[in-house]
Amino acid sequence: MSNTYVDDLIFSVPKNGTYNISDVIDVFDAVYGRVARTTIWKDEPNEVWYTVSINWKKNDECINTFKSSLYDCNAVMMVTHKVEGNHSYYYDVPIFSYKIWLVNTYNQQYNLMNDRVKFLEFENKQLQSIISQSNLVDLNGRS
Repeated sequence: MSNTYVDDLIFSVPKNGTYNISDVIDVFDAVYGRVARTTIWKDEPNEVWYTVSINWKKNDECINTFKSSLYDCNAVMMVTHKVEGNHSYYYDVPIFSYKIWLVNTYNQQYNLMNDRVKFLEFENKQLQSIISQSNLVDLNGRS
């Protein structure tokens, strides 16, 4: 029985066909919960990134461990891709939480902006020092 709690997860599928979106969705449905929605998030030359909304199954140790690894940014899910007859290949697929990705992206951008502001403040001090040492007249007519 699934509950109404939904998470948005991100993962990629290579375009070379080693495994496909159906392989990943099958594992989600069998182990973790019902996939309510699948969306192409980003199409790159070698892979397609997807987001899925998942209705988690009732909490058990396997699901709780997987959720913990999502928030630690190291979740991996093993998928099976059948190639012929009864022969299959297994692949580890990194899975990411959209919420955590969003927070990390915000933090990275915030840090980049702060670094840029610090650099501009440093440049401003350097320019003020040059102006005061050279006794030049600034744009406002002050010397």
